[in-house]
Amino acid sequence: MASLEPVGIGIYTQGLGAMPAPKQAAKLAKDNGISFVAMYAVQQDRFKGQIRTTIINKPDAIRRYAEAFATEGINPWIWGYPWAGCEDEFVERMGEALKASGNTVGVILDPELGYKWKGQQVAGQKEADPNASPPTGTEAERRASAAKLVNGVLDLLTEKHDLGVTSYGMSDYHRNFPWREFQAGWGSPQLYDVMPDQVDHGIAAWRAMGWTHVVPSVPAFGPKSEQNLDDFLECFVDGGEGIAGMIVWSWPSISRAEWRVLARWAERFKTLYHIL
Repeated sequence: MASLEPVGIGIYTQGLGAMPAPKQAAKLAKDNGISFVAMYAVQQDRFKGQIRTTIINKPDAIRRYAEAFATEGINPWIWGYPWAGCEDEFVERMGEALKASGNTVGVILDPELGYKWKGQQVAGQKEADPNASPPTGTEAERRASAAKLVNGVLDLLTEKHDLGVTSYGMSDYHRNFPWREFQAGWGSPQLYDVMPDQVDHGIAAWRAMGWTHVVPSVPAFGPKSEQNLDDFLECFVDGGEGIAGMIVWSWPSISRAEWRVLARWAERFKTLYHIL
């Protein structure tokens, strides 16, 4: 695979239908220094005891936005939320999204609750869904599923693509998760609502697991956003973190004030870190 690891400021999308038209979205991103955008393609979850697969954005919509972003010099990625036991369908649907546009540079996997096994974990970081049911399956089953997923997605990629993995920012709190099997490509610890010392701890823990290129996921929501966003982002560069950029969750949540903050950070990465 090519080295297309993201640098600078990126943004996750949710439903593209709620965004500005492709050319308008691409111009807005360019005007604010955004260097990559990750478009939501596929979601899997457990519903009434069954795993279901939902196409969040159809391949044609991804193609149109990918072309618009690429035209403005912004690297388009796709991302998906997988669930253990349905790797074949996930890989097939992500493959359809990936093939829809020759401009897409890679895939980001967001494995979380669906890949945990039954067992004790350290308290301290809640699931994204406060009503989520407890993990199921054995450690051996979940590790095998994780390996199958990573290998399946790697088989989709060519020398023109790269792979990223995002998941729990405080990995020490989630010991019933197959970290070893998901160690691939570049890493993005989700550090949305943590204390400053936890920022450094989370990044260091991901590096210790093998990710050398780290681009943390940061919030445009919650207590660390809006007037607090700039100070919070400072926690990611005030020591030896050595990050290459940040990716923001998510486009629909970004206010005018936050766009201005992101534009300043994009310029900061460009001028101070010489990575754009």
